[in-house]
Amino acid sequence: MLQTYNSIPMRTFNENIPVDDHFEREPESDFDVEDMIEDFCYRMESNYFLSWEAVEAQERNEELGKHHKKLLSDLISFEDEPSDQIHYIDGMPRPSKKWYEIAVILAKLLEKGRLKTFETYTALISEGWGNLKEAIEFNSDSLSKPKGVETGIDVIPLDLYHRLEIQESMDALLGLGQDDDEDLTLKNEDQHYRIEMLVDDLKEKIQSVEHVKLSIETIISDWVEMKKADEDEFKKLMCAYLSLASTEELLVSRLKEEK
Repeated sequence: MLQTYNSIPMRTFNENIPVDDHFEREPESDFDVEDMIEDFCYRMESNYFLSWEAVEAQERNEELGKHHKKLLSDLISFEDEPSDQIHYIDGMPRPSKKWYEIAVILAKLLEKGRLKTFETYTALISEGWGNLKEAIEFNSDSLSKPKGVETGIDVIPLDLYHRLEIQESMDALLGLGQDDDEDLTLKNEDQHYRIEMLVDDLKEKIQSVEHVKLSIETIISDWVEMKKADEDEFKKLMCAYLSLASTEELLVSRLKEEK
């Protein structure tokens, strides 16, 4: 189960240097993954990773960027003996993996495969990817990146990025058919707002729609499982809303026209 973790080994440090493993505990539920993402977001926003990059760059006698210099200056000013090696910053040891390695692992943990609209999910589906993506986009400019990567969000493999974008959009359909509640079906016109909600979100993710070759049929086969009555109604409503001749027609062209 931990192939995602083990594919990225811990960095090698002197045995006397304490380190923090973001994945020391295996997540047993989506709530655990939510906690891991929340912790990662906090560390990105609080400059935890940037501060340790500054410390380690100094240890290697590498040239420091202006952001690293400022953070390092602030850290050393609080040290009683600045010549000593720094082991903790705000009570936390240095990370055992680079920030972008942690980000990729978390992104992989977010992917759920085909979602069942009639089952209950935590906020991980609706908020997890958005929170992780925002933390990367807003806090990674000054952080180190793998060779050939220009922007922080590009550390996420392209195919995984697009799949997570589409998965997030499917949140609009979750709840349909739940608890056999007749009100929570597309037979109920009060639930038709979900179609507009889904389409509007997919318009904002047009590159991902194109990348995964999304159609009504692939939404059903690859992204969400509905009860038969909702599936039939979904196909009918989507075709009507987007003026599609077939459920196999790719959505990208129609969505571009709708924008």
